[in-house]
Amino acid sequence: MASVYMLIGLPVFLLSGAFGISEWVESILTGIPRSRGTIMLVALSLIISFQMLLHAVQIDINSVPKE
Repeated sequence: MASVYMLIGLPVFLLSGAFGISEWVESILTGIPRSRGTIMLVALSLIISFQMLLHAVQIDINSVPKE
């Protein structure tokens, strides 16, 4: 399951971060603020994908054999 979380979480995190930065730069250059929907789309996808990456790390740590 950790592999699935990594395969989905990492690309979504990187793409949403790039999209958020591009929208932010465009907003600064044009002086027109982005809509709340655009901001929430970026924020929600970043939060969910980061949680997926954290859960993948947790699964990896918990799968270490115990002596």
